[in-house]
Formats: sequence, C-alpha cells, structure tokens
Amino acid sequence: MRGVSTVYRRVTVASAVGLHARPASLLANAARARQHPVTVAKVVDGAAAEPVDAASVLAVMGLGVGHGEEVEL
Repeated sequence: MRGVSTVYRRVTVASAVGLHARPASLLANAARARQHPVTVAKVVDGAAAEPVDAASVLAVMGLGVGHGEEVEL
C-alpha cells in the first residue's frame, strides 16, 4: 500500500460576497470532480479552524467566509 500525502494550500477569498451561494457552489462542484476528498477550513488568527467537506455547498457556506478572508484547502 502506498503512503498518502496530504497537500494544504491557503488562499484569500477574492469574491466580493465571500464564499456565499454561487462561489460556494463552484467550489463544491470542483471538489466533487476530484478523485480524492477535499476539505476547506476558515483561517482565524493564523490558525485553520475545523475543516468541512468542500463538496457540500451548505458546509462551505456555513463557514461564514467573507471577502478578503483566508481559507485552507
């Protein structure tokens, strides 16, 4: 069995409405198209909060990420 490596990336949300309905839907669709699970977590004070399933529009919207805030994928 091969080892599994995890890749993290922090990005700043550029959407004027943050990760609200349409941007969250675009992210969820992209996550569902991936072969492996994708998670997203809001970064607060430099630390990533509890990640959620990026394939779930409601979970992504529930993070309450606004414009200019950072998330970790």
